Amino acid sequence: MAKKKSFEEALNKLENITNEMENKETSLSQAFNLYKKGVEEAIFCSQFLENLEKDVKILEKKLDETFKLSKFESLEE
Repeated sequence: MAKKKSFEEALNKLENITNEMENKETSLSQAFNLYKKGVEEAIFCSQFLENLEKDVKILEKKLDETFKLSKFESLEE
């Protein structure tokens, strides 16, 4: 069974790809292939964060010292 990729793994791969692309010995062909892989990792990270944002709940302290769960509201809205 394939292990599900985590956000941290994808972000680490993206960082490694960036470092490889910045290497002066990387050929144009290699850089292009790395770019394609980087775009895939960036899309995964973006989708992961979008899905996480949908599920985030903020715990708000009410005046009577109890707590309530509220849906997260994006700053973009």
